[in-house]
Amino acid sequence: MENSKPAQSLEYVGENEKITHPGQIASLLKRVHDERALLTVTLPGSDYQYRSAVVKVDLVKGYLLLDELHPAEGHARLIEAKKLYAHTRLKGVDIGFAGVLAESAREDGMALYKVPLPALIQYRQRRSSYRVHVSAGLAIPVSLNDRDLLRLEGQLCDISAG
Repeated sequence: MENSKPAQSLEYVGENEKITHPGQIASLLKRVHDERALLTVTLPGSDYQYRSAVVKVDLVKGYLLLDELHPAEGHARLIEAKKLYAHTRLKGVDIGFAGVLAESAREDGMALYKVPLPALIQYRQRRSSYRVHVSAGLAIPVSLNDRDLLRLEGQLCDISAG
């Protein structure tokens, strides 16, 4: 009889964090821009994946510019939908965010999309060690001493071998 449990993997796939601090969001998107990481873009009501890139991140004015969607038929679909979800991987970190199209323009024959900086970024960092979360109901107390022998008290939320 076949075992119905999935095989254990030594690779830990990570957990999603929700980044909401505007400075952290702008910094992450700036890294995506600087590394020229390609974005995978999906539009509401479709699983089709388009490609784009971050052309500019403007923290002061609170927006980012995205390059034209490829293949090109994505342009008309984005203009109609006015919403998108973008995802990329940057140095082992999965980054994703939802966006709303504020405006579209053409520059040198290419479409550009102005999108307000997202209020939230899904951030999943892959770690070398599995991180075990401790149930809030267990409330495991922790006491540590710092270098000055001051006692620090807290509760264990998660733990890993790393």
